[in-house]
Amino acid sequence: MSRLGVMATGLILAFVQVSCTPPKPTDLEVTAVATQTEVVQGESLELQAVASKGVDPYIYRWNLHAAPSGVDQIEVLSELTSQTVTAGPFGTLGEYDFRVMATDNEGFTAYDFITITVIERAPGDVFEVSIDGPVTVITGEPATYSAQTTYAHDVEYEWFIASGEADLDPTTGETTTLTTETEGDVTLQIIMRDIDTGEETTASLNVEVRPEDELIATITGETTTTQGAPIELTAEVVNGSDDLSFAWRIVSGPGGLEGDDQATVTFTSPETGETIIEVEVTDNEDQDQAIAQATITIEEAEPVEPFTVDVDQPTLVTQGQAIQVTATVETELEDLTYQWRAESGDPDIDDPTSFSPTVTINTDTTTHLVVEVTATNEAGSQRTETADLFLVTLEEEEPVVAFEVEQYGTIRVRLTPDLTPITVANFLSYVDEQFYDGLVFHRIETGSFGVVQGGAYPAEEVPDYQNVKTPHAPIANEAQTALSNLRGTLAMARSNAPDSATSQFYFNTTDNTQLDGTENLAGYCVFGEVIEGLEVLDQISEQVETENRNGLNFALEAVIITSVRREPATPAP
Repeated sequence: MSRLGVMATGLILAFVQVSCTPPKPTDLEVTAVATQTEVVQGESLELQAVASKGVDPYIYRWNLHAAPSGVDQIEVLSELTSQTVTAGPFGTLGEYDFRVMATDNEGFTAYDFITITVIERAPGDVFEVSIDGPVTVITGEPATYSAQTTYAHDVEYEWFIASGEADLDPTTGETTTLTTETEGDVTLQIIMRDIDTGEETTASLNVEVRPEDELIATITGETTTTQGAPIELTAEVVNGSDDLSFAWRIVSGPGGLEGDDQATVTFTSPETGETIIEVEVTDNEDQDQAIAQATITIEEAEPVEPFTVDVDQPTLVTQGQAIQVTATVETELEDLTYQWRAESGDPDIDDPTSFSPTVTINTDTTTHLVVEVTATNEAGSQRTETADLFLVTLEEEEPVVAFEVEQYGTIRVRLTPDLTPITVANFLSYVDEQFYDGLVFHRIETGSFGVVQGGAYPAEEVPDYQNVKTPHAPIANEAQTALSNLRGTLAMARSNAPDSATSQFYFNTTDNTQLDGTENLAGYCVFGEVIEGLEVLDQISEQVETENRNGLNFALEAVIITSVRREPATPAP
């Protein structure tokens, strides 16, 4: 049988892939804006979608597209379907990518992204004070304490003893000296006051006063670290001999210790949280013992920035074929790990941890592969992104699929894998997973421009058409090598972007050569010819009542595609 028609030139008319949009141009735009693109940790902000150049009213849907490791969408985005939503409070530092989808009254869809960066509060704006000095002192020996703050405004200090018996000198200023002759506990307190506003904040420190000859141990070192970053802690000993032994242990919390029998130990934790570490010091000359504890705060390490994973386009293969597949990652990080797995098809993967393994096909339908790529930065943070790859087994040169349409009959279509291999592989991957079963022909155009379009909406969405079935990733446009959009051909719908087709398709019920790809126009890719059942499409066009919504004709009844299946290959003579 000869191919239908030839390539034709003409004005390109837009199909939108996921919103039953007609083959007409649209300038629909949506812009995501925020009250600010940097927000301080712990605070919230408003996100707003601004749609234009479409037909009111607009429907909006937000989602959290990417976020630091461990953050769930519900933590920062509780409302999804308003034009203006509140994002936050943000508990984790890093970048958050939000996506908004706008759908206008004609069914056109547009997307936009906005990145919000969560930062630490500027040191000069944090009105906090702490006390630096020893937590254990000896009776009769002076100990010096100082106020610690990053607040960048004029302040004054006042020191006092909140509990216990001790003397302070002076009681104002940035430092003070504590002296006491009484054993026991002393609570040292400081007030920091903003000289201009009079605002006050306080801090306290519990000090243990020991006898002059008692063995005393304290732990010195950093008390804050990040995931995966090692810190050193040292046991400082007072009133001990030179013959000391040390026993470190973790009382509670995550992490591990290295060198737990030495005076200095290394602590590392892969998790966030708080860890209490204890050291027991023994003086081997007189067997005196002292115990000290320290609390270490482990904060989240610098997050890995979002990255993309690209894989091969849907590919036609044969059963038993060995094919090399490749995952390409857009990131500056070099510490990457790969893990391939099969969602369907049960293939043999020679090295699932390679970025480019060889896969042997063991099925006569579709092999669905998923690759997980994990990136690790110098701080030890990790992020995992995934991508799906479809390898579609095809043995015949001109495969045929059958559409069963409830109450109307069968439409048989011969596909064109020789002209449009990516598009045919993509379509058959949906067919093999029975994606189209129960969807409808949602848009019907008649007259000089005839189209029957489907592949997006379940029957229960008729006639409102609010929610589409989630498709695979978009594919490359092969309109330049495809047949012409003549009556009786099957083609892919897409958005204004040339490489945006996913699951939606349309049948041409008239010659629509203005949709063909040309030197100057991307076009709409024809990938099949109706060989039986064109009268079914004509019957649908003539009998189904539609409603004109701003120039687009939507079916008011559910024209249900009960199934789309491959037909068995015809045995060779």
